[in-house]
Amino acid sequence: MGFYFCGYFMTLSALEELAIARTGKTVPIVNGVRPYVRQMKQALESPTNTLGAGFDELFRDVRVVTLPKKSADGEAEVGVILVRVDGDPTERPEIFVETDGDKRVKRVVEACLGVGIGPFLSYML
Repeated sequence: MGFYFCGYFMTLSALEELAIARTGKTVPIVNGVRPYVRQMKQALESPTNTLGAGFDELFRDVRVVTLPKKSADGEAEVGVILVRVDGDPTERPEIFVETDGDKRVKRVVEACLGVGIGPFLSYML
């Protein structure tokens, strides 16, 4: 059995857009996603975050993923999943469905980050 998680997908281009808006430059690929995570955490310290929770409370983890579907140009879509839930969907399938609370988190986080976040996805390692 694999490890299952779900959350919101952010493309690499959205992460780069976030970095450019906040620092004026992108993050070198050798630095991985941690600098982006730091920028997201800082963005959520904004007064526009009305959730009463920071990044670490909202997202259990940030996982780099390549989606099985291809982008419009035929390339594999690479990005990160901001993990909201992990576990076994056969035991608790209801936790792998996007809730109204998840949608509210998405709206507020998008406003704080200033970039769009992709769809709510379930994923298996």
